[in-house]
Amino acid sequence: MPPADRAIAALLEDLAVRGLLEETLVICMGEFGRTPRINKNAGRDHWPHAQSVLLAGGGCAAASVYGATDRQGANPSESPVTPADLIATILHLLGCRRTWR
Repeated sequence: MPPADRAIAALLEDLAVRGLLEETLVICMGEFGRTPRINKNAGRDHWPHAQSVLLAGGGCAAASVYGATDRQGANPSESPVTPADLIATILHLLGCRRTWR
């Protein structure tokens, strides 16, 4: 993870220095989480029950953490977020407003 950490930090710093961070939404995520335990091949398999997502800039509160998993990192234990919740948040940050009829 250190190379990814450095790259993401450099991107966010560059956007901030250029005055673009508040109008640019940076999203770092994959399509699945990973199993909380290492498998027999010394890897991790897809795990749909929990994953981490990073949202930065674009109106997100800095240095915030939302939600938590159990001690094993297997299942949400606090403030679970569904894929629909995540998409709604992204659309909101991009300025889309829902209208009811």
